[in-house]
Amino acid sequence: MTGRWRHSAGRMKRRFWESTIPGLAVFSVLNATQAQDLCSDLDELIDDAGTHFVDVATEANDETSDRLVTRVLPGATYCRVNQSSLSSAYYCAWAFPYRAELAGETFDRLARDIGDCVGAGATAQSGQSVNHPDTYDVRRFQTEEADVSVAIKDKVAMDATYVFVRIHGRVDD
Repeated sequence: MTGRWRHSAGRMKRRFWESTIPGLAVFSVLNATQAQDLCSDLDELIDDAGTHFVDVATEANDETSDRLVTRVLPGATYCRVNQSSLSSAYYCAWAFPYRAELAGETFDRLARDIGDCVGAGATAQSGQSVNHPDTYDVRRFQTEEADVSVAIKDKVAMDATYVFVRIHGRVDD
């Protein structure tokens, strides 16, 4: 690990805790209107997946292939679009203190709400093994237009737990 990475990770961790904790309570009380807004956002984002999210992606980050976005899912700490010449994915993260109970509740709530949003026509999958010591769980929903996943990841080195929503356009085989 280089000094630059350590410095960036520490700075990111500090900024994350300073800016995130007040937002946790807001997300934990998602009401029916916010869940409906989530469905509306997902519908639009799934449609945008076919165009590499050009309607929501803004300026490029010079250091990565990530782009800032104009649409942020309710309560998310941050959202980005990752674009490459072959594909693109929209993703949001909710950051929590390491193994916080609210992280698991958020994961369960998002998985349930997203499952309700994408409907009965979606194929759902659970779990995936990983080759590192951090814990990880995922729920995947496959629609005709996009793959939508909700994941929870414990990051020991960052002393944090993250919940991610990722929308990736379907690639024809």
